[in-house]
Amino acid sequence: MDDDEWTRFSVQKHLKEEKIRARAVTFPEEGLALCARNPRAFGLILLDLRFPYGECGLDYAQDFKKLTQSVSCGVVGITSHMAFLDKGDWTRFGMDDLLLKPLHKWLLVSYARRYC
Repeated sequence: MDDDEWTRFSVQKHLKEEKIRARAVTFPEEGLALCARNPRAFGLILLDLRFPYGECGLDYAQDFKKLTQSVSCGVVGITSHMAFLDKGDWTRFGMDDLLLKPLHKWLLVSYARRYC
C-alpha cells in the first residue's frame, strides 16, 4: 500500500518481472478489506509509513498482523524517511522489517521471496 502512484507501479513491475504476483492499493483500508476476505492470499504486505491526511502505516501494521496470524505473512514498512530506521520505532507496531525508498528491485524481490 502506498499513496504514491509511481511506487505502486514500480513495485508491481519489479515483482511481475520475477513472476511474483502483486496487488497494489492506494490506502490501508483497501488492503485491510482485501486481507480480511482472504488472508491466505498474502505472503508479504508492503505498507507505506506515511499517508496523506496524517495517517501512519504504523497504525495499521498490527491490524494486518491480526488478520494474517494464521498464515505466514510478513508486514514490511516502506518509507523515504530516515528517522524510521531506529528499529524500536517500528517493530513494536507489528512491522517485521523496514525498506527505504527508492525501492531497489533486487532488495524488493529478495524480501518477496523471503516472505512468500
